[in-house]
Amino acid sequence: MRRLTPILTFVACATLAGGALLYGCDSETTSGGEICNNNKDDDGDGKADCADSDCASSAFCKKSDGGAGDGSVSGDGGLVGDGSVSDATSADAFAGNSLQQGVINKINLPKDGSEFQRDWGGKTGKANKLGAILSALGAIPNAGINPQTDVDLQVSQGRVIVLLDLFGKDLSNEASAAVQAHLGFDKDNDPKDNFSGSEDFGISSNSPTNAILTGAISASKLTAGPGDLVLPLPFGGTSPVIVTLKSTKVTATTSANGFVDGIITGAIPASEINTKLGPAVVQLLNDFLSDTNVSEPQKKGIRDFFDSAIVGGNGDGKIQLTEFTDNPVIKLALAADVDTDGDGKAESISAGLGFTTALCKF
Repeated sequence: MRRLTPILTFVACATLAGGALLYGCDSETTSGGEICNNNKDDDGDGKADCADSDCASSAFCKKSDGGAGDGSVSGDGGLVGDGSVSDATSADAFAGNSLQQGVINKINLPKDGSEFQRDWGGKTGKANKLGAILSALGAIPNAGINPQTDVDLQVSQGRVIVLLDLFGKDLSNEASAAVQAHLGFDKDNDPKDNFSGSEDFGISSNSPTNAILTGAISASKLTAGPGDLVLPLPFGGTSPVIVTLKSTKVTATTSANGFVDGIITGAIPASEINTKLGPAVVQLLNDFLSDTNVSEPQKKGIRDFFDSAIVGGNGDGKIQLTEFTDNPVIKLALAADVDTDGDGKAESISAGLGFTTALCKF
């Protein structure tokens, strides 16, 4: 039975992107076999990514709101910290103070809204709407959705390589710590040793250059942020979807072997769910309904969940945007619960997930 991996990847990427941890989760492959955003020469012609003429029509390589037209990201790398690092700040400010380098070896998705919560205070209190969304998708009968299994597979196969550079002088106590995230690639193209503790990775040419959260370490506990981070997600469609996570925070226990008990939290503006992410999910759902490799029980599960009259659908066999956003279960999960602009009204959706790292160098 085929899993709905792109849908799950969308949810995970949307959240991780806000945490400054992912750029380009989904690969963009040409008919000639060249993947246009993985920093590798996949078809063996001596040219990689956007330097390969096969990628000339790639949305990732074309100049757009999210790209610079050369496979890199315009401006500061497409990831802008307007709360954690000023526009003028770069990694140069931390040069010579790299304390530990690691690669994310585990992404822990929330099983429900009670896991990886953040206390937002006020009316919101402790919340994680991302967990509620994943729980709702996982509850679709016969759809075969297993979010954690799919994400584990992507990480173990090296399809998602996220590098973290911890800046400071002391793993136990550091008043001026910082964490910088990079999109990486596997130099030896062998994922089996990615988490050996000594793997040497490269930093992708399209990796953000200003994905930095500042904070401190106290009693081996890192706390970094908050900051607003913006990132283009190149999945589906002809141009990247821009995702924002407001008030991003990262916490983790520091150790000589890497980060443990890491948690990323923030808030995705509800407007971006409705105008950007929602349409992308609907397109993915309809792609699966028309895919001959997807089993009929899976298709029926999706149609019954979104398109049947009992949940307000029109029964035409296709998923409309309103059938997704107005679905009783999804609507409850997508209800804004965080006020990030201080106007007294919730306009964003809380999100949180866990992670750990293994030592590496890059």
